Amino acid sequence: MRWPPLAAARRKGKNMQPNDEKALPTSADFRAWLQDALAILGVSAASVSSAVGVHRNTLSTFLKDPARSIQLDNARAVAGHLHALAAAKGLRLGFPGGRQNGQ
Repeated sequence: MRWPPLAAARRKGKNMQPNDEKALPTSADFRAWLQDALAILGVSAASVSSAVGVHRNTLSTFLKDPARSIQLDNARAVAGHLHALAAAKGLRLGFPGGRQNGQ
């Protein structure tokens, strides 16, 4: 799974710049998206952490402490897992930061 904004940029034939605000969500945007996704899917942060192979407290700590960040690889694994769960339930999640389909 490619991160949708990068895939969209490649389709448009342009490179994303490191300071491009659409390139990656902020920690705050990802945190809000994660809280919403967990509630919509009815799963716990601990169960998702276990499913993607990170310590069971990783997501719980990230969600509780606004000063904490999350590693990009972990965020990507979490997002991919939650999108797969949503698809299995016939649901569709947006992307962190409120973008739809990488826009």
